[in-house]
Amino acid sequence: MKCYNFCIPTIFISYVINIFVILLTTFNSSIPNYVEPVGYTKMPPFSKRVILISIDGLAIHILQTSEQNRISFLMRMAETKGVMGIVKAEAPTETRPRHVALLSGFNEDLFNIWGFWKRNLHPFESILHNAQFSWAYGDPVAIKPFLVEATDRRSSSMKLEYYPEISHNSMYADDFVLKKFKTFIETDLNKFIEADEVTQDGRRGKLLFLHLCSVDDAGHHGGYNAPLYDQIVLNANVIIEQIYELYRKKVSEEDLVSTTFIVTADHGTKPEGGHGGSTDDEIFVPFFAWGAGIANIPNSNHAFSLLAQQNSVSTLVASLLSTLIPSYSQGSLPIHLLNASDQIKSNLLRSNILHLMKLNEALIHKANRHSIISSFTSIGPQANFDDRVEDLKSLMKRERVLLNSLFHSKWMLWSRASFLWTISAALTSFAIVVDLMGYRTSKIAPNYTTIFRICTLLIALIELFRVIDCCRDKLLNFLDYTTEPNFREICVLPFMCLITDFILGGYVSSGRLMISKMLEHFKMSKYQILSFVLLFLQSYLIIAAFHRPEFHAAAGVIVSINLIFNPFRNTEWKFARIFSLVLTILYSLWMLILHSQPIETNPNLLGHQIILGFILLSLWILFNAVTYSIKIDRIMLHEWFLLEFQNLLLHVLIIHTHLFGLNIYDRSVLSALSQYVVRHFNGSNTPMLINIPVLVVVLTYIFITYKRNQKQRKQTLKAQALIWLILMPLAFIYGFTHIGEVKSWYRIGTDTAYFIYLSVAPIFCASILTVLSDFAEYNQRPK
Repeated sequence: MKCYNFCIPTIFISYVINIFVILLTTFNSSIPNYVEPVGYTKMPPFSKRVILISIDGLAIHILQTSEQNRISFLMRMAETKGVMGIVKAEAPTETRPRHVALLSGFNEDLFNIWGFWKRNLHPFESILHNAQFSWAYGDPVAIKPFLVEATDRRSSSMKLEYYPEISHNSMYADDFVLKKFKTFIETDLNKFIEADEVTQDGRRGKLLFLHLCSVDDAGHHGGYNAPLYDQIVLNANVIIEQIYELYRKKVSEEDLVSTTFIVTADHGTKPEGGHGGSTDDEIFVPFFAWGAGIANIPNSNHAFSLLAQQNSVSTLVASLLSTLIPSYSQGSLPIHLLNASDQIKSNLLRSNILHLMKLNEALIHKANRHSIISSFTSIGPQANFDDRVEDLKSLMKRERVLLNSLFHSKWMLWSRASFLWTISAALTSFAIVVDLMGYRTSKIAPNYTTIFRICTLLIALIELFRVIDCCRDKLLNFLDYTTEPNFREICVLPFMCLITDFILGGYVSSGRLMISKMLEHFKMSKYQILSFVLLFLQSYLIIAAFHRPEFHAAAGVIVSINLIFNPFRNTEWKFARIFSLVLTILYSLWMLILHSQPIETNPNLLGHQIILGFILLSLWILFNAVTYSIKIDRIMLHEWFLLEFQNLLLHVLIIHTHLFGLNIYDRSVLSALSQYVVRHFNGSNTPMLINIPVLVVVLTYIFITYKRNQKQRKQTLKAQALIWLILMPLAFIYGFTHIGEVKSWYRIGTDTAYFIYLSVAPIFCASILTVLSDFAEYNQRPK
């Protein structure tokens, strides 16, 4: 038996390197190491002190008329003295990242995946650090990210305390905060209300942050419709009223009117309980503000409009205190919440715009250090920016442009490297196809060419070990955020190794020969051209259905229409095939209608998906029976390829319908399956049981394809391998373009696993099929 004719060491190693490099580049920190501080220090402060309260897990439904009595104090204060409305958070809606956004102004850094999302690995500034003195009490998850080392000069001006990480009842957390506030009134109130000291670093104002966690605890036990949740919300409202009244009685009227109160939440709660995703119940949270510097907006309790993004709250607090903006803040300044003239608002906007410009410059500088093409330019000159006279509308527009540019600046390095990854995947696929089809030249290469190829292979191996070691270091030594890999080198070097081996290995001339031979007698009918287009569209739908389950039904419609007009119809199984095709089309269209409706109205959607899987399975069996009976002397190579393409995609559609259409790897589905298995079987067998259908279909596919290969002698196995290799770049490109979207931590994990699956599965399947093909050829030789 001949050895693997498509083992191409250098090209394959470069492909593996690219997989690791994509993970390193995607999950690189988007936070620059240094941003020049900018603040509102040229303006007199609106407020001398701010009391910021976060009610963890407070759902937006609390603003409904029937629920407002549970937050009567907050409603009364905001309605008569300030403003109330809605603030929008971003996913993941978890306590740590949302409080980082609330107090520091930026959303989750993907770099934290190397620390398994347990903490912020890159040091950062928050409004707690930029106030002249700050206090914070609450849950350790919310408070710990803002702690500083004892050697930090800011440690003497910060007092951050959290309760022990032990099990407790739902009232304990809020009672702890209330007790700490009472102690604060006795020991630190004088420091809180005294005049600011003159400092060299520009820090101003006093900030007290209180984190009430009991509402979130209650939300995890039954959701916001549970009686316990309503009770805890009512208790939180009472505690905030006690805090306000205790403070009001202890300070003078002058100190009270120079204090700002802000009450909001880090995230919401789903009706059934829990959080972490991006549903409206999770990302929209209430916002109440009153006191010094806050505009009194009449009737805001009726409209409940979107007041700001959550990452703008730290910018708002900085403007109220006229202190430094947190260095990595990416929030806009909600000037409509400020009780100030247009001139003052314009000056504040200029300061925030200047900060955003400096942050953008820092991101561009970071990208330039590592990018393969250092051609990024800044948004515009910063010189004399403070002296420009612009109206509010123009300034707000400029701020929006800068905020949009921040997103692109964070992904500059990734986007510039992505075209190298795309080309690498295409060349890898093409080179393996040349070897698989047997078109690579058999001429003996000159000695110097062999030496160059060996050197290229060694360089690729060294780079592979370096990249793997870099990933290992990120996992083991993730605290050292400054040890960034040289992204320019790890992107360009494997690409150059691939190009070198591609040219020296003779793949250019061999590929040209292969294409010319294949096109020599290549005449396609209109149906076949349309069929190829539909097959590639179906390929995309099958791959993309991981994120859009309705695409399984759409792919079912396309494959059925394609098979109806199959030119290789025969009388065998005629009525069964027609019935199966029509049934598949009708049921797939019905599934598309069901997917277009809210999932709450379709509790039986999972059952319909199972039925669709069985219908597709019957269609695949019938199609294999038809293909098995085709006379090989009546079919051209491209026609045979078309049939195998249809067969393969139908098979993959069945597997993906089971794996992803049924969503069997979702945590809730796995939990339900595990409970069922524990009741009826051994609980440890859950993974095996849910994958039995996949294993059966895969083994059946390999067996039937192998049998057809033995009968028809048309290289069925190699044809299937060729299709896998042609689909490989499409799968690879789709995979790496969909990781890194922070919908939830679980979503990032599944998207990363899917990327690895799409990168490895096609080449693995092609390898297995090629080995089986070689084995079949060996057995068919005359003895």
